[in-house]
Amino acid sequence: PFFMKASYNDTQLWVNATIDDLFIDGLRAIKAHVCFALSDKDEADACVPITEQSYEVPFEATVTGASPGAHTVYAWMEAQGADDECRDLLRRDRLTIEYFVPAWTNSYWEPFRNY
Repeated sequence: PFFMKASYNDTQLWVNATIDDLFIDGLRAIKAHVCFALSDKDEADACVPITEQSYEVPFEATVTGASPGAHTVYAWMEAQGADDECRDLLRRDRLTIEYFVPAWTNSYWEPFRNY
């Protein structure tokens, strides 16, 4: 029900999850959040609520000490107002996006792969 875009500049990482308009009203009704993690784990580094004002759910992180190459951000949804079955379905729909840390500098690099 969402797709992501990412950008990286020096040590700043920005990820935007854009919610599909077919799902936005239902996700808002169950008070859904998009959760982001900088590694493949079950606990999020941050969960950001889906607001009434926007289809965009932003996540920003400072990434220090990252080795050069591709790195992955993981995202999934959680909802306070959902039953167990709905919570499980939302969590199963886990997406990833990669961002790239250049070897020669930590300068901005694009494009990024979207999944």
